[in-house]
Amino acid sequence: MEHRRKLTEAELRAAAARLDQIYAPAYAMIEARQKAEAEAAKAKVKQPFVKPEPKPKAEITTPAIADEAKPKVIVEFPPKLSEQELMRRQAVIDQHWQAMLDEKEFLRRQRMERCGGSFHKSIDDDDFEV
Repeated sequence: MEHRRKLTEAELRAAAARLDQIYAPAYAMIEARQKAEAEAAKAKVKQPFVKPEPKPKAEITTPAIADEAKPKVIVEFPPKLSEQELMRRQAVIDQHWQAMLDEKEFLRRQRMERCGGSFHKSIDDDDFEV
């Protein structure tokens, strides 16, 4: 069985520096690709929405019960949304959700500053002096 000697701190640092030099170009390439993909996704969301051409309306008729003169009932189905429109709507929802979370955090910080971390909001609370 072969015994290996333990590396010193300086040897470990030198080995880590060599590994950083070897892998740095690969990491830079991966980060550049991820950044380009993120920018492409943002640009795609920011593009103006192009409304798709309307499809022919689906026509559903009611069975004739007693009066053939009754008009036919036309039920209009909502158009199928494009991937671009779905991404745009999701981005809007995400923005509103983040704004709500930020507002909750702001109110929590404000309460902590005002009340010193207690849950008492005002003098009108029953246990304000407790």
